[in-house]
Amino acid sequence: MRGLLLLIGTILSCCSIASAQQAPAKAEPQYVYVEKLPELPGGGGKLAVVAAIQQRVVYPPTAIQERLEGHTKVWFVVQADGSIGKVRIIESLRADCDSAVVMAVRQLPRFEPGIVAGRPTAIGYTVPITFQLQSARRPRLGIGSGN
Repeated sequence: MRGLLLLIGTILSCCSIASAQQAPAKAEPQYVYVEKLPELPGGGGKLAVVAAIQQRVVYPPTAIQERLEGHTKVWFVVQADGSIGKVRIIESLRADCDSAVVMAVRQLPRFEPGIVAGRPTAIGYTVPITFQLQSARRPRLGIGSGN
């Protein structure tokens, strides 16, 4: 009798868990072939995107004080109209640095959208961002420096 009650209780709890689960969210389409990747006005490809984000990142003061350096990877969607959609950090350095990168991405100008099957399409972009302090002792490159 105890075994039967335990079995019935287990079945009921499994049924209630299964009914409480939500249906999976509609997945965004994934494209294997992209005719044209999103670009910033003026072109330059991925290097221009990295440079534009790096220019807009404000190095957090506490990270400067602690001489923190490292890398963060950010993923964002360039919408079909060229605007920035979702932004996510996929490799974190530290929360304040991650926030600085997200803010910098949101400040980017409107892109020329990516093209799939001849139509503007929302496309995800992954970009590595480097946090590196500038040293006053680094040699300058130029004429007569030997570099």
